[in-house]
Amino acid sequence: MSNTQRESIEGTLACNSPLIDCLIESPHIAFPSLGMNSALKAAVGRAILEADLNHLEKQQPPDYLVLLQIASFGKQGAELGTDESAVSMLTAKIFDIHDQSASGPEWQAYVRKADLNCHSEAANEGKTVMEVSRGKEMEISEDCFNFTGLKATDLNGAPSLLEALESLDSWVRGQGLCHVCDGAESSDVSKKCHFELAVDGGVGLRLVLHQTLTQPIDKTYSRFPYLCRFIDLKKVFMLLYPDAHSPLTLTEMMQDLNLPTPDFPSNITPEEAIWPTLVVNSLVNDNSMLDNARLLQCQQLGYWPRLYCRNMAKLCAKMTADGADWKVYEGVNIHYQPKFMKSTEIVAEDVVVRARGLPWQTTDAEVQHFFRGLNIAPGGIALVLSKAGRRNGEAVIRFTSREQRDFALRKHKHHMNQRYIEIYAAQSDEFVAVAQGETQEAEVYLGKFTTPSQSLLRMRGLPYLVSAEEIVSSRFIRKMEFPRTNHFDPEYI
Repeated sequence: MSNTQRESIEGTLACNSPLIDCLIESPHIAFPSLGMNSALKAAVGRAILEADLNHLEKQQPPDYLVLLQIASFGKQGAELGTDESAVSMLTAKIFDIHDQSASGPEWQAYVRKADLNCHSEAANEGKTVMEVSRGKEMEISEDCFNFTGLKATDLNGAPSLLEALESLDSWVRGQGLCHVCDGAESSDVSKKCHFELAVDGGVGLRLVLHQTLTQPIDKTYSRFPYLCRFIDLKKVFMLLYPDAHSPLTLTEMMQDLNLPTPDFPSNITPEEAIWPTLVVNSLVNDNSMLDNARLLQCQQLGYWPRLYCRNMAKLCAKMTADGADWKVYEGVNIHYQPKFMKSTEIVAEDVVVRARGLPWQTTDAEVQHFFRGLNIAPGGIALVLSKAGRRNGEAVIRFTSREQRDFALRKHKHHMNQRYIEIYAAQSDEFVAVAQGETQEAEVYLGKFTTPSQSLLRMRGLPYLVSAEEIVSSRFIRKMEFPRTNHFDPEYI
């Protein structure tokens, strides 16, 4: 990992919630200079690990993993998160790390479709500023039906995503588990078992679940902190087995470890069976291979997601026996932090995208909300201005890693208001050309920002001789409706 990537990650972590503020005192496992063994160094060299990984040095390792599988109303598997579809089903299974038991309790809930148009809150003090649309209404796709078994009638009376998450949270806590957010050792916590959320790849969590939740990330974190800090089984696998060369699908990881692959029909190869759409389609075409009881079981509502979680648990059991480090996690940034960028600063390649088609009034907060679930580097949102100094509907965005940039590219032609936004890979010099600053005055001014919720208000057409005190006391400012926590100080003008 380059020095620039290191600076990007360190800077990003500093702007996170109190959870991350505490955690950044621990070393990043991805830095060779911080005492990694040779296996870790080899794994870090792989492209899959160009991500924001951290190590919970000051916190006890988890006792349990809550394995989560996320299905959408649209595409599944490798194309998950590319079509703006919302969460359709959540499936969870508890894995006991100490007993290495794959037979833990299971939970499942299907989720009613989100409203077609809903007002979403950007990060500024909960003020509604942007209407988010999912484009055309998302029905239950063939992929969704084949994977989950969901039909329209099953959604009658189904909970919203927020209600389903509340149910999941109650179920987990009902199992005697708790999530330690800050590593504190209290008598209340020590009596319970600590868990961490684990997923097979971060796409479902970052691009489907967080995108379906219209509330700001900080509100999600305050209620469900484990949704903003999670373990990716694929990355733990790469750290544990640095010489493995599989593409990291669940079936292939299990094959690498000589584990029985998912119990799919014998005429289906494991590579195809990893995404059950192909499996179910084949079952429909050739039912002769299954007895009636087996066929009915495969057609049960939620069967394939449950089977997926069970095989995740088998994989975790083998990895635990081989010495997996379950203190390696990655986080979702809670806030976006403005930052001054000097013209001499170097930006890593493969971390920048260009967004086109933005509404002309789009702000940094709204761009951040569009990419919620992904980690944008501090000062990483640069709105492009025309020669006349006005926004032209484009922005160049710098992410904390190549993986985050690749996630962002999946949002190509996703919607903001009724407009679809085009997302393209961009070069680092494109970002530098838009975002760089030249004056010490601007750097000092931006340094006065003390919280992520603060925003910059630009005023034009003022008299040449107006003073800061006159602006603060003006009738125009007094009539503006700001939250009570906001105030204007002449020092900040």
